Amino acid sequence: EIRLSLVGSEMCIRDRSDIIQAAQMCESMRNKVESIRLRQKDSTAINNSLSLSVGVSQMREEDTNESILTRVIKAQEKASQTGSNKVVVG
Repeated sequence: EIRLSLVGSEMCIRDRSDIIQAAQMCESMRNKVESIRLRQKDSTAINNSLSLSVGVSQMREEDTNESILTRVIKAQEKASQTGSNKVVVG
C-alpha cells in the first residue's frame, strides 16, 4: 500500500518499506524525472532542466503525522540546499 500526499512542493510517500527501499524508490523516481526531455513550443531545442530533490525518513513509534512530515521536509530542504537533484535520508 502506498499513500501519496502533496503539500505545496513537498510530497510525502508512506508505505511499508524500510528506509533503504524507500530511498531506492525515490532515487528511481528522481532518475526518471531527470531523464525527461522537454522541447519548447515552436522550437527544436531540447531543454534538460527537470530535477527532483527528495527527503526520506522512516516513521518512528513516537511520530505523529506532523513530526514525520517535518523530518521529511527538512531532509528535502537539505537536498535542495546541497546541490539539488538528489535524495537525502533524514
